[in-house]
Amino acid sequence: MGRVVRLLKESPSTWEEAVQQYLCWKQAQGLRPITLKGHRDVIGQFFKKHPESWEKGELRRQAVYAFMGEDIKPATYNIRRRWGSERSQ
Repeated sequence: MGRVVRLLKESPSTWEEAVQQYLCWKQAQGLRPITLKGHRDVIGQFFKKHPESWEKGELRRQAVYAFMGEDIKPATYNIRRRWGSERSQ
């Protein structure tokens, strides 16, 4: 009979570490390099506008709401929405 290996769930200590883990996870799911770049760009914009949003290993919802609530074009909103919905899972 095989062994079951349990992984400890640790929160990344920095947002950069969290982004790297997220992008590795998305790459393992088979996302194309251009899509990964798009994710990296949106996440970079988010943290540039809301550097205070990473606190004690967690993303603050208020910052995400502020980012999503900006007056932007529908296509831009949809890109952000896809990223935001994946983060809340």
